[in-house]
Amino acid sequence: MRQIVDAFKAVVMSLYESSRQKSTLAILILAVLLVIGCLNISSTYNSLAVTLLFSGIAICVITYVYRWRDPVWFLILIGFSIVGFPLFVLLHNAFYAVGEISNNIYLLKSIFEALHAASFIIAIGVCPTGLVIGIIGLMVTLLVRWKER
Repeated sequence: MRQIVDAFKAVVMSLYESSRQKSTLAILILAVLLVIGCLNISSTYNSLAVTLLFSGIAICVITYVYRWRDPVWFLILIGFSIVGFPLFVLLHNAFYAVGEISNNIYLLKSIFEALHAASFIIAIGVCPTGLVIGIIGLMVTLLVRWKER
């Protein structure tokens, strides 16, 4: 497990090397602009807002996986996405319940509202997007390896 953490840390740190820093920063700025654009769209254009939100999340995930060439990393992403969905759904429900119980304490209620909203966004937005990107990345890396043989 420690080797996986060290390797993932090396991948994340390689994104911020001087040669890749501009492209990584540009991709992250594009992702943030898409998410901000999603928040600014009125409720009459829900499909456009959802498309922008998922596009922004997908670009954030792609920022970290675009250098992966080993299928194992995509399998790990798929595994975390599959496990993360029910986990964050349960966390969302738990934080919502605790927030409702602590309705009289404003600070505590606000903290749990933020936590249940974040858990919801991760469960509904990040995990399915990670799963799709993981499956596509796995297929591409396996196809590239198959063609090299």
